[in-house]
Amino acid sequence: MILALPAAIALHWLISPVTDILLTLLAKIYYSVASPSISCSYEGRNFLVIPRTHSFEASISLRDLTVNQPLLWALIGVTPGILLLNRLKKLLLGTGMIILSHLVFLIGKVEIILLEAGYREAGSQAFWQAFDNFLEMTGKGFLPLAIWLTLTLPYMMGELDRRDSIQSGDLSRNDPCPCGSGKKYKLCCMP
Repeated sequence: MILALPAAIALHWLISPVTDILLTLLAKIYYSVASPSISCSYEGRNFLVIPRTHSFEASISLRDLTVNQPLLWALIGVTPGILLLNRLKKLLLGTGMIILSHLVFLIGKVEIILLEAGYREAGSQAFWQAFDNFLEMTGKGFLPLAIWLTLTLPYMMGELDRRDSIQSGDLSRNDPCPCGSGKKYKLCCMP
């Protein structure tokens, strides 16, 4: 984990502009359907909100929203018992899930900004404030952990162990062990 987290942070630093643009695009789609009177744009790692009926503009830092992505990547990267292809699938699925959570978090932030600016069409101040407080307290750390556990718990509990699917007749004693340990089959998983 000590080596995986810096690698995940470096990867996040490289692809964060893509994540920011994707979040902005998804938010634009959401607001074009939910509230066409709100215009959204992306400018310098910030999400800009411009209501057409009110004369104000608000900016939300996307860097603060996506800070928990490297934690999820590092956790999935070091989880034992997952084949490389399945690990990549879990990373992609987890990334999609965390981006959706970031989108929900962004929408909550926008709604609070709109309500504080007097834009009553946004809904209930109490609901959005409670929603934002919940995400602020749990979203940064808990959501990556919950997504990681959802995706990898069967592997960690041994329910999807690679060794169960190995046909011992297909392998010779000196072949590399299919569990990925790097040892010979006879010294690792051979019954």
